[in-house]
Amino acid sequence: MSWTLGESYSGSYQPLYHPGTMLFAGLLVAAIAKGQGAVLRGALMAALNRLLPVALALLVMLALSRLMVHSGMIASLAAAAASVGPAWPIIAPFIGVLGTFITGSATASNILFTDLQVSTAQSLSLPVPSLIAAQGFGAAIGNIIAPYNIIAGSATVGLTGREGEVLERTLLPCLLYAGAGAAVSFLAIYLI
Repeated sequence: MSWTLGESYSGSYQPLYHPGTMLFAGLLVAAIAKGQGAVLRGALMAALNRLLPVALALLVMLALSRLMVHSGMIASLAAAAASVGPAWPIIAPFIGVLGTFITGSATASNILFTDLQVSTAQSLSLPVPSLIAAQGFGAAIGNIIAPYNIIAGSATVGLTGREGEVLERTLLPCLLYAGAGAAVSFLAIYLI
């Protein structure tokens, strides 16, 4: 299956080569083979109800990311980031942290800022995989200060209304870990 939108956008999907198709087929065959086909419909509906809000949020992040790339925003940000020069590997993990803090998701942070890291790495002639790793590391660490995570975690353990305290206690460890990641990133790029 393929599609084209205007002159610039096109894509394709090969369902028989997609791992999701194989997983779904395995689920379907196993349910039927075990005589649990009737339970499958309810289970699939429950899964879809939980998946749709997540899928919608990811779709919005992907659309925003593509908009930023195709409008030239990423190129402009990368040009500004390149002006930082050789110190960029120190800043890269903090961009990941910022992305997760803003979006509430390491995945969304990586969707938004990986292209920025790639463009900046290419502008500075730095190894792209190292800066993508720094982005991913920072995005993962940023989960401990993401407001959504703090709210959900506080509600889970009975600390509703004390989210500010939780943020205050997690901010320093987040910055320390991101700083350690920045040091490792810098050393890996320039000394190894």
